[in-house]
Amino acid sequence: MPCHALGIDGTKSTLTHHMRVLREAGLIWQEPTGTTKFTSLRRADIDARFPGLLDAVLRTDEADGGRREPAGVRAEPDAAELVR
Repeated sequence: MPCHALGIDGTKSTLTHHMRVLREAGLIWQEPTGTTKFTSLRRADIDARFPGLLDAVLRTDEADGGRREPAGVRAEPDAAELVR
């Protein structure tokens, strides 16, 4: 898929930087097509190097319903906060 279809918030320069880091780390593969780069996950290579890692990450994502909270932010207060 093209980078803009990934649904990642941020500036174009930040996304470009992150894609370069992932590409140089060997985690993704990018194919230029016209003015767009199509990005693919190098699943076979990752599974060969780190067996079960992607499956574990995907299971975790499914378990929380795909919800993403910013680091350090909880969706609900804990019981101690409700008592205050």
